[in-house]
Amino acid sequence: MLKGFLLCCMAVFSVMADDTIITNKRIIIGGDYYYPPYEFVDKNGKQSGYNVELSQEIAEVMGLDIAIRLGKWGEIRELFDRGEIDILQGMAVSKERAHLYAFSPHTFVNQSIFARNDSPVLASLADLKNHPVIVQRNGSMYDLLVNLDKSIELIPVATHADALRLLASGKHDYAVVSNLPGLYLSQELGLSNIKPVYSIEGTNKYGYAVKKGNEELLSQFSQGLAILKNTGRQQAIYEKWFGALQRSPWTQFGLFAAAVAVMLIFQLLGSTFYLFT
Repeated sequence: MLKGFLLCCMAVFSVMADDTIITNKRIIIGGDYYYPPYEFVDKNGKQSGYNVELSQEIAEVMGLDIAIRLGKWGEIRELFDRGEIDILQGMAVSKERAHLYAFSPHTFVNQSIFARNDSPVLASLADLKNHPVIVQRNGSMYDLLVNLDKSIELIPVATHADALRLLASGKHDYAVVSNLPGLYLSQELGLSNIKPVYSIEGTNKYGYAVKKGNEELLSQFSQGLAILKNTGRQQAIYEKWFGALQRSPWTQFGLFAAAVAVMLIFQLLGSTFYLFT
């Protein structure tokens, strides 16, 4: 009888140990290595961007052990689908993906068509027919355009930067990329001969994604997001990475004019005080 009791206790402790291992398991988070300002590897080899900081903050507030793995998006998607990556920190929500993955969005992504100054005039999405269009392989726009019209000739590339460089070099007519990364990369790479010419209607929700059946893990990240949102930490990270890009030239001019006006007022007050004394 005593032997049976000891065996039961050992079984209970074994289950508890297994649960502890599962709970404390390192979570592998996947992302794109060149999708600034959301996620990228900087010039010093350091992982950076809005998604990266968001994941690190969530891990801190939720007590999670994480490792972020950034690579070519197509390869990261394959590893994720094979179960070698637990969660993606940035994936666009779409109908095509809804039956495979569960999502916890943290922001919105707008898609734009970029063109050179000598590219054919574009009035609608239907005008892409019979034109070569550069797009990121296995990205949300690749999935959309593949199913939209078979007459659109797709030129798949590994990254948004590859798409914009190819377009700027004079190859092909258009590139379909996310708007903010497109603007960010155009400035960073000095691609002055391309610009967004058409905004694709609607915005994509964008955020964390897990394979169906792994919603328990997703709920931890959703809870962490809620904490960051309610404490203002998410907004601070967002402003750091997107604030300057989302300000229009007129807004920037207004801020500059306001700064100049403040300086002139202080100068005038100083002169008045000097004359008075």
